[in-house]
Amino acid sequence: MDVIDYSDIYFWGSSNVLVPADSPVKTLADLSGKTVIVVKGATQIKWLEANIPGIEILQLNTTADGVQALKQGRADGFVGDGGLVYTLAGNYPETRVVEEGLDLGVNGIGLRKNEPELKAFVDAALDELRKDGFYERVIPEFVKEPAVAEVMKRGFLEAPPQL
Repeated sequence: MDVIDYSDIYFWGSSNVLVPADSPVKTLADLSGKTVIVVKGATQIKWLEANIPGIEILQLNTTADGVQALKQGRADGFVGDGGLVYTLAGNYPETRVVEEGLDLGVNGIGLRKNEPELKAFVDAALDELRKDGFYERVIPEFVKEPAVAEVMKRGFLEAPPQL
């Protein structure tokens, strides 16, 4: 039973895979039968097991452990939130991002149930932020990594893909 209502989607994002720059992995399907690293308890585990046949998952304690293990060749990729993975790729030039996203997530604002006027107001405010160019102005001011800024702009300004 739903106990709250939600605004329209204001942001969406996916997870991505970080691989060594010279990796033959180009798509998620290329990970079939390969090993990927995730941080213990990661939400992506269920998606990976359900969608990539034969994938092996190595769970480590931290992102730093995961990046180190990837650099040591202990796995074929590191899976994490898209913003994190693009940030890592910007910091580790010996890696790259598999552009195909996985485990789509969407965000809306939780609202009191059965208050259509409030929902209409919030949805209109979200629309105005997009129309006014708010995200195009603010994101580059606070996010210096160009690839991360692009991921964020896409998540705020475009409709979510069907993953």
